[in-house]
Amino acid sequence: TQKHIEGHQVKAGSLSTNNIYQGIALRKEEIVSADQTGYINYYAREGERVGVGNLVYTLDESGKLADYLNTSESGSALSGQDLSELKTEILGFVNSFQADDFTSVYDFKYDVQGTVLKLANANILKNIENINQSGISELISFCKAPDTGIVIYSVDGYEDLALEQFTNELYDTKNYQKTQLISNELIAAGDPVYKLSTEEDWSIVISTDKEKADELVKTLSLGGSITAATVCLNAATVCEAFDRPREALERYSEAKSIYEDFLPPGDSRLGGLYNNMALACVSLKEYEQARELYQKAIKIMSALPGGKPETAITYLNLANAAEAQQGLENASEFITDCLQKAENLLLDESNALDGNYAFVCEKCAPTFEYYGWFMTAKEIKRRSDEIYERT
Repeated sequence: TQKHIEGHQVKAGSLSTNNIYQGIALRKEEIVSADQTGYINYYAREGERVGVGNLVYTLDESGKLADYLNTSESGSALSGQDLSELKTEILGFVNSFQADDFTSVYDFKYDVQGTVLKLANANILKNIENINQSGISELISFCKAPDTGIVIYSVDGYEDLALEQFTNELYDTKNYQKTQLISNELIAAGDPVYKLSTEEDWSIVISTDKEKADELVKTLSLGGSITAATVCLNAATVCEAFDRPREALERYSEAKSIYEDFLPPGDSRLGGLYNNMALACVSLKEYEQARELYQKAIKIMSALPGGKPETAITYLNLANAAEAQQGLENASEFITDCLQKAENLLLDESNALDGNYAFVCEKCAPTFEYYGWFMTAKEIKRRSDEIYERT
């Protein structure tokens, strides 16, 4: 007998699932502002990495440089490399354009306009001798990068965004506003002129449902390593930001089991984890567990060199937990004791007056104000402001 042959339809497709997410890049960005008023011309290309002391832009007090750039016949032609850069930018827009997001057309317009001006100005700058001979160089300030980083010619208000501040509203593109910084514009002293992305380590924060989040956390767990604990810790922080303390506590617990297996008992990462985990417990009204975790954090942080500011934060968190559990009147004596310890730690003369100390003081001041310790709040806020002004 002849063997029966079955027919099956084979559809073309990927062997793996293609998951598409909307994400926000979390990176360290520093906005650079103008020191004086003048007409600005950019020379570093957007997306280019500049070193300390590299020229980024010029400020022309008289506005004559713009006239010179417009009338100069030398060095104004774009090279093949320049045209290729423009072509890449245009193709990128064409491939990503969506009709329901027409505002991207304006972004594209400003991007191309800025790119053309920067390319042209960079070519003009090659003939800097001609500018010197024109007699206008004395009115031009050559402004250089204060730090090493990637140059970005726009601001969007996300520069100081922290993981704890993420909400669903941040992912609504209708609320997103980006300000393009265009060449040859008159700017005032203090206006933002560009920003620098100063670190190579970036994070991408995506918005997804709990099921997919669980799947991703398991996928990235990497066999119970420190990296896995960091993934769980970041996931917990995001859950708290989205007001999901129960899920946050689950993630913290996963990180806790790994950290306690792999880290020495006095590691600062354990102290930070205990403190953050306790905050989630307070949100869930699990006060006894919160107090136990706070005490563990205090034991670790108080033994570390330079750990006084972080220990102060935990004492203030402990005071807040006591008020939430017992009420302000019933917990008054315990709260006062926590506030006194926190004050002693923050005002200790051995503290390094650096950026971290300023940040902690700024963070702690509202808690002291809330409990009526106005002089302490005023003093640590003053110290914080002095450090920020100096740096």
